[in-house]
Amino acid sequence: MKTVLLLIFFLPVYFSSFSQEFLLDKKSHVKKKMAKFYLENSRTYSLAETDTSLIYILTDTLSLPATTIFYFNEQSRCEKQENIFSCDSCLQKSMQRSMSNTFINWKQVGPESYYAGFPYNALMEQVIINGKFILRFTRMKRKDVKSTGVN
Repeated sequence: MKTVLLLIFFLPVYFSSFSQEFLLDKKSHVKKKMAKFYLENSRTYSLAETDTSLIYILTDTLSLPATTIFYFNEQSRCEKQENIFSCDSCLQKSMQRSMSNTFINWKQVGPESYYAGFPYNALMEQVIINGKFILRFTRMKRKDVKSTGVN
């Protein structure tokens, strides 16, 4: 009975993790999921990799240019993801896809930022830098959540 209850509790968390992107995934897992996504959608891309990041750049002509950057900690877990678009409507579409996942329960904490509490502890922000539209997901540490007052 306990196993069934645990399964019922963790299934929504598991299936909703894609909407909040790849936070806390291992670097190897991110690479596998991204390769599968691009293959299934017949997309071509280039990949640049360092010890602490993966940078995916769409190189096909099916869509406007887009770049996704994953940042990893010492344990090779994803702590931040940035989706970089060349148009505002692309950013808005990606943001709405994330917001539509009701399991995460994003709450607006600023004009362009949203917070998802436990178990996610994630901050989603819209940023415009040098004409690039960025949707950023950051895993917040518990102490950082309390200090920002987003709870």
